[in-house]
Amino acid sequence: MPATVDAADVALRLSLTVLAGLLIGYNRREHGKAAGLRTTVLVSLAASLAMIQTNILLPTAGKASDSYITRSASRASCSDSSPCGGWS
Repeated sequence: MPATVDAADVALRLSLTVLAGLLIGYNRREHGKAAGLRTTVLVSLAASLAMIQTNILLPTAGKASDSYITRSASRASCSDSSPCGGWS
């Protein structure tokens, strides 16, 4: 998907995120894991929204592909959603 997003891209990304979260969460619930359906969907949505926000707030037009600012912001938004507990 492109780095620039419009309303259709956001809707597609969020709907695919919910679908993936539902599938993973259902599987976890069926196997008795601690983080089940609701938790997995919410964590998936939070991570997806963080990345969409990064794409919207930091446009890449006119920047070099190896720009430190673009890579740093993407890395920061990914790490915000990672300490969400044990996914074992």
